[in-house]
Amino acid sequence: MSRRSARLSANSGSFNTVFITVGTTEFDTLIKKITIDIEFIICLQSKGCKHLIVQIGRGDIVPDDEVILLYKSYGIEFTWYRFKPTLNDDFQRADLIISHAGMLYIYI
Repeated sequence: MSRRSARLSANSGSFNTVFITVGTTEFDTLIKKITIDIEFIICLQSKGCKHLIVQIGRGDIVPDDEVILLYKSYGIEFTWYRFKPTLNDDFQRADLIISHAGMLYIYI
């Protein structure tokens, strides 16, 4: 298990809905990682994740039906989009937010 996955699994609590956002930029490394990393998917499942929402921005990596089915096989609904007029609903719905952060991003 990677250090990052180990840290997430070491935290207490449950994350029914996880929101990953890259904002208006691109972060293909992150998007690619979450679409192929089985350890990440298992970690989300172990923390009770039922919904993964991914905002991919203007990147080149686009999750395909295979990714959606892979997550579904672990009991996680995977949805993605490039942009929305506002991300407020996704921020409010999320139990855990993973962000590119860019220069600086703080959401309280």
